[in-house]
Amino acid sequence: MDADGYDDLVVGVPGEYYWPNNRFCTIRGADACGHVGAINVIYGSPTGLSGWDDHYFGQNTSRVAGIAHVDDEFGAAVAVGDIDGDGYDDVVVGSPQEYYWPNARYCARYSCGQVGAINVLYGSADGVTTTDDHYFAQNSSRSLDVQKSVTVSERH
Repeated sequence: MDADGYDDLVVGVPGEYYWPNNRFCTIRGADACGHVGAINVIYGSPTGLSGWDDHYFGQNTSRVAGIAHVDDEFGAAVAVGDIDGDGYDDVVVGSPQEYYWPNARYCARYSCGQVGAINVLYGSADGVTTTDDHYFAQNSSRSLDVQKSVTVSERH
């Protein structure tokens, strides 16, 4: 992801808890959101993987789009590839249970709830970054069927 010539590792942690001052967790009468999810990016070095400079991302990370909800499972699916062609590998993160709830009026007219989403976090010389993070979700549970896998492939 940082194109330094050493292999890096992305680990999805879809069962990760979040201990917030987050109204979406406290509405449910809990002090924590379960299965919010996260990913951990561990960078390679000449001696192998190193946890010293790893990066941890969730929907609570600054500039990562989306709002952490119970059971979103951010990181249930991860894929790596150079999506934007800049020479750095990017990370696609699936959240199969992501909530879509723009506002109550919209939900009264259309379908809302757990519809799934994906985030794209872009690689750079400094590793994975939240700069220009892209977020894709749908307004209907039938429009986006994010399961527990995502794939990145080269386009010819």
